[in-house]
Amino acid sequence: MNGALNRMPVNFYDRVWTILSRSKEGIVIASQFLPQWDLGTKHLKGFVYFCRAFQQPTLSDMTEFELTFAYKIEEMLSRIAHPEYRQLLVELLSIIATILERNPEVMFGSGPVDCDLLIKQGFHLYADAQKIANKEDLTPFYQLENLSMHTSTATYLGKV
Repeated sequence: MNGALNRMPVNFYDRVWTILSRSKEGIVIASQFLPQWDLGTKHLKGFVYFCRAFQQPTLSDMTEFELTFAYKIEEMLSRIAHPEYRQLLVELLSIIATILERNPEVMFGSGPVDCDLLIKQGFHLYADAQKIANKEDLTPFYQLENLSMHTSTATYLGKV
């Protein structure tokens, strides 16, 4: 069973739904695109981007509390080879959801919410602070211990 061994934060899938509902252009998770609007495809920055040509809304196909939506997110996350990266994605999505819950007026407008790009930007902030030259290898970011709010991945992910 996919996802049986993966522990997720409470209400994680509901919170991803919140992010999707507030991002008109969808979400990119591990180079996979989850659109608000389904069908029709084109390429955008190296990942498949679904056009709104047929106006088939993902948000009305799958309800917030429906298992189908949770399975879709779990399917996307299960394709990630590195569990450390998967954990960073879960952490990032939780941070974004918290920000959106606390700021109901915030909407994502231009382009999809690219989680991969946000993680890279968070790592670059960390690498700059720690004077790490190699900004391609995320291993130091994976190994970062959450001992305090000044030394956690959440600190850097929250800044982006």
